[in-house]
Amino acid sequence: MKLRIFAGTGSKGGTLLKKSLGVLLVLGLMLGGCGGGDSSNVTVVNAKDGLNIQALCEVVKKAKDAEDLEKKLNEPGQKVNNLDLDEDGKVDYVSVTEFTKGKTHGFSFTVSIGGEKQEVATVQIEENSDGTASVEAQGNQHVYGHGHYYHSRIGVGDLLLFHYLTRPHTPYASRYSSYSPPSYYAPQTTRPVDTYRSDAAAMTKNSSFKSGGSTVIVNNAPSPNAGATSRYVKAPLSSPTTAQRSYQTSNPSKYSSTSRSSYSGSSRGGSSYGGRSGGSGGGK
Repeated sequence: MKLRIFAGTGSKGGTLLKKSLGVLLVLGLMLGGCGGGDSSNVTVVNAKDGLNIQALCEVVKKAKDAEDLEKKLNEPGQKVNNLDLDEDGKVDYVSVTEFTKGKTHGFSFTVSIGGEKQEVATVQIEENSDGTASVEAQGNQHVYGHGHYYHSRIGVGDLLLFHYLTRPHTPYASRYSSYSPPSYYAPQTTRPVDTYRSDAAAMTKNSSFKSGGSTVIVNNAPSPNAGATSRYVKAPLSSPTTAQRSYQTSNPSKYSSTSRSSYSGSSRGGSSYGGRSGGSGGGK
């Protein structure tokens, strides 16, 4: 858009010049405001933006056992996990806990924030009589809202985990977290939300997992971390608990309307855990 400004002589010309400059100033402010809406440099908008549940399903398909599944979510260079529940600019370590009930096997995915567990998602795998397995992932209701499911029916031969799950073994319960990570772990800087969405889209391009509003698992196995919530989650939640809402009121997200004006894309704010702000090993 081009603006032509004609400055005449005399008082009328001066008045016209002042009005034209005023128009330019207003247009500049409007264009600057539009540019501020660009999300390319924004790391995370909501807590759920850090873990695509459909992409999580694809990782489950490729894991050989529970420990390998946990490693795929936390090892350097991984692209499925971009969680930052405490908004410290580092990707959260996701711990895996295995559980089972009859022919239904499951995994609970949790993040430790301020010394408290926050369950983020669960995956259940139910063996069927026709040589297939029903695989279903559910996003935690506080993080993703109610009814956030992805499911698919997969031949057991296409599921690497199936042999591991059906042979005798002690269910895996991770001893690791950001406070006490495994040797391969190194804290990763969170990626811009557009970059993460692009990575997730690539991972799920040919996915057989479809979204749904309710479970398809016939014999549900209860997660040992069901109801586990951390009051210290700072990232915006879809359905926070009373304690989480209270904490977020006192410690607003950098993406909330009350703090966005003072946030710059290059800043990395810390978190307040009532005195606990980090852990050994450089993690959260």
